[in-house]
Amino acid sequence: MIHLLDEKLSRKNFKNYVIQSSLATIILFASLCIPFVNNEILIAAIGSTAFVVFAMPYRLTARPRNVLGSHLACGLIGILFSQLHGTVIPLTVIISLAVGVAIFAMVTLDIEHPPAGGTVIFLAFTPNIPAFVTLLFLAGIMSTISYVLKPYMIDLI
Repeated sequence: MIHLLDEKLSRKNFKNYVIQSSLATIILFASLCIPFVNNEILIAAIGSTAFVVFAMPYRLTARPRNVLGSHLACGLIGILFSQLHGTVIPLTVIISLAVGVAIFAMVTLDIEHPPAGGTVIFLAFTPNIPAFVTLLFLAGIMSTISYVLKPYMIDLI
């Protein structure tokens, strides 16, 4: 049978759905008010991180180590690969290599957090350091909120 609503949704945990979704909404709204955050790829990375952190707080990809570590590693990899702009290497190859190296780094360092793939793409295209620092700051805020509120949160999926 097809269900319109999540089978886990009940009156008992409805408040979790509302509160946790609201936290993600507030973080994304605050992000969009920051002048450095004006790139669609970066906004997608922040929004995806908010989803993972607030909708799936008990998953490994939502751990602060994963969230912060992956965005940091992927950001540095993106900045490194952005230095290849203007060479004979096509941009499509640069971006593809950056993503491949980022995946390798995340899995070998045990810091898997899929939204960080957006971070590496953004910074490989445009090495915008203020935006990168802002992203790390927002990821830190999300991780801190999730860590503090974790005893009161549930996995929504």
